[in-house]
Amino acid sequence: MTDTLIVMLPGALMSPQDFIAAGCAECLARDWPKAALVPLPVEVNQLDVNACVEALARQLAAIRAERPHRRLILGGISMGAAVAMHYARRHPEGISSLCLLAPYPGSRLTTGAIRNAGGPASWQADEAQRRDGEFLLWEWLIHGHGGLPVYLGYGRADRFADGLTMLATAMPAATCHVVDGDHDWPAWQALWQDFVARHSQQGKP
Repeated sequence: MTDTLIVMLPGALMSPQDFIAAGCAECLARDWPKAALVPLPVEVNQLDVNACVEALARQLAAIRAERPHRRLILGGISMGAAVAMHYARRHPEGISSLCLLAPYPGSRLTTGAIRNAGGPASWQADEAQRRDGEFLLWEWLIHGHGGLPVYLGYGRADRFADGLTMLATAMPAATCHVVDGDHDWPAWQALWQDFVARHSQQGKP
């Protein structure tokens, strides 16, 4: 039985193979050999979050049946990380923690509304926002993200840095790490190395 499976979802215009090409599996084998990387595709239109969550549910069911493991960490990059969050909000069972690398924080309308309300600590979803998946996700994150431990990382020059900085303040219990770099692989590789180093040393998510 594998100790830990780390299921990672790619961002827009990316593929699961990009994790391998970036050395993520090699880093894991070297620094955390009890863990295994499982990169998955986001199988459907990334603008249809409900369909993405349903597809991910089927993929995870197959992984659980085929690869016995003690714990499962779910995460991704950019839009892939957003899908991981949406999935965890709806189906937290069986997930040990989240690994979110530069997660897409939502549209400017969403992040702007929260910022204009005084930030995550002051914002309260109104009736219309409670029918919107992005606002529901923010509400879940602010109110403890179901008790799931979260690793959140991003680059200082990331194009979503404003929203990600606000997201970090919304999750005070999360492990947050900011590195030099943009919304690109050099930053994500540095974040992955930090994530692996922290978890391999701690021995827990």
